[in-house]
Amino acid sequence: MADVSDEKTENRDKEEKSEEVKKEIEEEIKEETDINGVPIPIPRNCSKKDYKNLVKQKKSRQWTDGGNGSLKDKETLIDGPKKKIAILLSYCGKNYHGLQHNPGDDKVDTIEKRVFQALVAAKVVYSNVITDRKKCAYQSCSRTDKGVSAIGNVASLKCKIPKNLCELVNKHLPDDIRLTGFELVTKGFCAKKRCTHRTYSYYCPTICFGSKEDWDRPSSFRIKNEKLECVKSLLEKYTGTKSYHNFTSGKRQGDESAKRHILDFRIQGEPFICNDWEYVELRVVGQSFMIHQIRKMVGLVIARAGDHCQDDHWERAFKRPFEDVPKAPGNGLVLRQVHYDVYNKDYGTDNRKTLEWSDKQSDMDNFAKENILPVIFKMDTEEESMVEWLKTLEVHDFTGVRAEKQWEKQEFERKEALKRPSKEEADSHLPKIAKSEVEPVQTSTPKN
Repeated sequence: MADVSDEKTENRDKEEKSEEVKKEIEEEIKEETDINGVPIPIPRNCSKKDYKNLVKQKKSRQWTDGGNGSLKDKETLIDGPKKKIAILLSYCGKNYHGLQHNPGDDKVDTIEKRVFQALVAAKVVYSNVITDRKKCAYQSCSRTDKGVSAIGNVASLKCKIPKNLCELVNKHLPDDIRLTGFELVTKGFCAKKRCTHRTYSYYCPTICFGSKEDWDRPSSFRIKNEKLECVKSLLEKYTGTKSYHNFTSGKRQGDESAKRHILDFRIQGEPFICNDWEYVELRVVGQSFMIHQIRKMVGLVIARAGDHCQDDHWERAFKRPFEDVPKAPGNGLVLRQVHYDVYNKDYGTDNRKTLEWSDKQSDMDNFAKENILPVIFKMDTEEESMVEWLKTLEVHDFTGVRAEKQWEKQEFERKEALKRPSKEEADSHLPKIAKSEVEPVQTSTPKN
């Protein structure tokens, strides 16, 4: 009898222990949902790591085939070979929050969102690319910011390639976005990594280089040759390799990633008139650019050419750890072309053309003339956005005093933060107490 009793007691202890383990596991693991918002149950005695892998596999299957069979059985793509191509994109950025789109954020309208919707509607890719770009090996070359336009941006992807691909896709795109051309590329081609340099244009009203007294008459202002030569000499100062830590965000002096090489920066052609305003095209060629870098480069030229600051401020922008550099509006900035010199030299053949798009240049120029430049000029001449921005130059500190104080404050706060240990570090120094050493809290039983 004693043996039977002991066996029952032992089994009961095992069950209680199993329940305790199960409860501990469930407490540690937080239940997650699939891509449709449906909870994914936690299997019995499942570890946190195993549950994480389960969730990942579940979502992966849903992205691939909708969670219920292959998309090949549900969706029919058009006839034709499926190969890796480079696509040429032209778009006006005024109505969009930049090029890049984050899958799942459907409230934000972007260029990529519209392009992928059009590719799916044209039946050259399956619909799962909407949530997972890797399904078609997609990669854009230059991620333009909000409001920035492009005459010739390039992206790479794998899709069906009928001869009339551009026509099919453009049927489902708005008028301010166009697939201008495409070319076959190698299987390992990446639009971003293969790019050797990029060319941007900034369409700048010459009133920007005038004095404050000229701001009230922008349509009648005409730049003098002496001032034009001054602007040209300032642009030439950018050529070569320099640290642009003050021309972007999140970069510190000495950061190697802040160093950028500018091949050329000049005034392209002669000043021209549009809507009675005089303009110049500032054209810059560089290996790569950081966020806001070109706009700040233009902003500094405007500030110096307009005598809002002197040469000492220009020097501090490159030599001091922190300096106030004005950022010109994004309205006039246009990505003109991305270049693939090394790729063209290595792989340019009769079967695989070079990515120079010379045969598409007239199409790109016509798109810019009809959809990009009128928008830029309208915002300047009718809404006077540039003149309003010029008035904000007065609030900038071009002496370096305020910037120095702000830098010292930031450095002090940063060093103080480094002295304070994180919660994890603080907890790691606390002595570990075994459960057996913890005295239970005595609670008094209320009297009836």
